[in-house]
Amino acid sequence: MLPDARESCDYVQSLTYGDASLDGHVDLTGYTLKASFYHANVATVDFTLDMAPGGAGEGLTILDGPSRLIGIRILAATLSGIDDTTGDFILQADLLATPPAGERFLLGDLTLRVIKGPTT
Repeated sequence: MLPDARESCDYVQSLTYGDASLDGHVDLTGYTLKASFYHANVATVDFTLDMAPGGAGEGLTILDGPSRLIGIRILAATLSGIDDTTGDFILQADLLATPPAGERFLLGDLTLRVIKGPTT
């Protein structure tokens, strides 16, 4: 699970995906990533993150391919635009990866708790 997000500010995180000691270690250099976020147990997509253009702006970035270090940035406008009245909800996403010369595959799952309201 990713650290919590507040809908009133941009969400910026980095994470190392997977364990290099495991079989099937993936060097993400040159890969393209995509993640579509949706409410837990609901099939409707709330928003999709593609590769951030030029490594900036909203989206996903590969910060270090051999280390599997991924950057995630979700703008406050995206978070505040999610249709939810509870003020505290969980989003899930399939993190999809496409190698430079290959087919897209499921790299893993992402889970993000979003808390509505101002930061304190």
